[in-house]
Amino acid sequence: MKVVQKNSPQRDKESRSRAFLSLLLAILLLIFASQNMHSVQIRLIVGPPLDLPLILIISGAFIAGFLLATVNHLARKVLRIRRRNEEP
Repeated sequence: MKVVQKNSPQRDKESRSRAFLSLLLAILLLIFASQNMHSVQIRLIVGPPLDLPLILIISGAFIAGFLLATVNHLARKVLRIRRRNEEP
């Protein structure tokens, strides 16, 4: 593992790279969102069908998946720590 000091040129280069990649990702996300603004009909198990923008449905599915994966990861980490603490 490499240790990079706080105000080093390498750290500045890494932060610029991250900023550039973040900006690029944001631009691509905006293009994707603008291409998927049309409404689609969602039929739930109960109630009337809903008309929602496609980007809202895609975003909701992404956020739900991210939250489930995060909860799963944290639960496994807690179990691993508990097992490690129980061992003599």
